[in-house]
Amino acid sequence: MLAVLLASLTVCGCGSSYDNLAEGLPPPPANVSTDRELPRREWQPVVEAAPNHHAVPEHTSTLMFGQAVQRVVTYSPAIKAAFVEIQARRGEELQASVKPNPELKVDIEDFLGSSPYSGFQSSQETITVAQLIELGDKRVKRLRAARLDTTASEWDLETTRVQVIVQAAQYFVDVLASQERVTALRSTVALSEKTRTAVEKRIKVGGTSPIELDRTNVSTARARAALKVEEERLKASRLQLSALWGSPHSDFERAGGRLGNGTNVPPTDRILAYVDSNPSVARWADEIGRRGAVLDVELAKSVRDFTIGGGVRRFEDTDSTALVVSVSTPLKLFDTNAGAITAAEQRIEKAEHERNAARVAVTGSVAEAMSALAVAAARVRSLEREVLPAAESAYQKTQAGYEEARFDLLSVLDSQRTLTEVRLELVDAKADFERAKVRVEALIGRELSEI
Repeated sequence: MLAVLLASLTVCGCGSSYDNLAEGLPPPPANVSTDRELPRREWQPVVEAAPNHHAVPEHTSTLMFGQAVQRVVTYSPAIKAAFVEIQARRGEELQASVKPNPELKVDIEDFLGSSPYSGFQSSQETITVAQLIELGDKRVKRLRAARLDTTASEWDLETTRVQVIVQAAQYFVDVLASQERVTALRSTVALSEKTRTAVEKRIKVGGTSPIELDRTNVSTARARAALKVEEERLKASRLQLSALWGSPHSDFERAGGRLGNGTNVPPTDRILAYVDSNPSVARWADEIGRRGAVLDVELAKSVRDFTIGGGVRRFEDTDSTALVVSVSTPLKLFDTNAGAITAAEQRIEKAEHERNAARVAVTGSVAEAMSALAVAAARVRSLEREVLPAAESAYQKTQAGYEEARFDLLSVLDSQRTLTEVRLELVDAKADFERAKVRVEALIGRELSEI
């Protein structure tokens, strides 16, 4: 019985082949305005593989800043994850645009009852295919909202990219600062060795007590210990930077370049003019558009759809068949989708407030970063122009005076310690300036040299 009915569907044209569904169709253009312009069947989403999915960068002896940024953009697991999310959203675009599937329904009536319906002799079998007809351009509105969801995920990728680049820049500065601290501490060890040689000369001629040699040895040992600690910190900084692009070990020997000597700080008011360039603020224009598209979807849901069906009914007692046609539509007595429409409207207003909140937050972050930049610049200028020259002069004079027996050893060791502290403080001030500069540039989306 059912085999006959299924065969009759093929005759009626309802059993056409779906083989070409696997091939898919090209995606519709972005300016589609009505459902009629969309493909009748599934279109093929453009899905790209994450770049360098399993690749790792090669080991290098000297890593420049541009290379570090390129590595983190190319190999960062966080960026790859954000990239794959965009591909997932493209799949959701496909799903949002497809037509509802037709529904196959089989009914068997008037059988296994009391005589004359005890068997199937008087039964009726009906097989129908029903199709939901969506009105109000629901498909294209769903697609538009889904595409703006993809745009939101692209903003997420951009935000992630900025974050990892800033991290790479900060860690690169850490490596440079650690390298320069190592250089300063090696210079301190050399100064300690020089002082020790001077003490040994004075002991030989009886110009000082041998106990001063012990004091020099202590100073030298402390300098070497500080150097060892900083060398270990440098190894950790290199590993921390390499981990950003997924490397389990440090894949470079040293960072190329030196901490800059720039101390120019542009006016904060000029920097604040670029706040809207920050991805956290710029993304809200598309987010408000996305929420407007969601409102369009909810408004379209209030338009009634129709379900049209047709099929064949077989009467066993007369060995005859007849066609069946049905049309149905929901009665909007209880659900007009008013609650969802109101929610969508309110979320558009909420997005406006959230954009303002994001602008306020970025403005505060810019002000804080500019303050840190100004403080670091003032420290660098003071240390370079006043403190460091004075410390170097004091050390040179006490060292020369000690060799001429005009100063004692404690004065030499004190001036040597002061010079080391000033050198390390200058390295820290330069590093603080570079970190603050990187943060400001990330917040406004451009280099300070361009402003």
